[in-house]
Amino acid sequence: MIKRVIFLVGLFIAVVAYLAIGQSYIPRPSYSGDELITAGKPWVDLRTAATETAAAGYVWTSDNMVFYELVGNSSTNPATIKTYINATNGLIDVWDKLGWGTNAVQIAFYSAKDSTGNDEDDTFDFELYAFANESNYGPALPVYTTTGTTCIVGTGVCAYQPVSGATYTTLGRWVDTIAGTTRWPTGVVVAESGTNHICTLTFDLMGNRYLILRTFNSAGGASEAGEIGAIIKAY
Repeated sequence: MIKRVIFLVGLFIAVVAYLAIGQSYIPRPSYSGDELITAGKPWVDLRTAATETAAAGYVWTSDNMVFYELVGNSSTNPATIKTYINATNGLIDVWDKLGWGTNAVQIAFYSAKDSTGNDEDDTFDFELYAFANESNYGPALPVYTTTGTTCIVGTGVCAYQPVSGATYTTLGRWVDTIAGTTRWPTGVVVAESGTNHICTLTFDLMGNRYLILRTFNSAGGASEAGEIGAIIKAY
């Protein structure tokens, strides 16, 4: 009887020790690495269609365009900043909109209309910047910039607002040409530019959380596009 009790006690101790040690180590499954999963995320608005954002729209100063200045020196409170970011002016919290820890993004541009109703083959420019996670005084890091009205609205019809589904009928057009300068260390891939297809920008966020898109040379009329919008998705 005593031997049985000792045996059971010893077995109990062995099981407890195994569980304590075993829980800290999970062997790698034999099939690991056989699958590569990319998160399927929907398109969301980076900037709703609107005419150009003039320089006065943001506080562009000589102080490296810090995040704090970008939100109008109103507060460093993250809640205040988040409210500003989730507006429709081109400033977005990627993690809030597309998921924590988003690795990389893809951006497409479109135009709703201009003062004459249509604006295919009209042009515009933009600047795209990134900010680190809650770095209220951190710099705005340039991702991609264009000058000289090098972005062109194509003839491909964008019949509906890409996120809400609002009808544009024959007024909406996709941007099919983007030409500018990559400022990002890992590079920005510009796909399908000049092919009369939907042109996109793709790049790794490099751990950054916020993006700001400023459009200009797009007041509508003449050869300038009007109401440029942009959508973004993560992967």
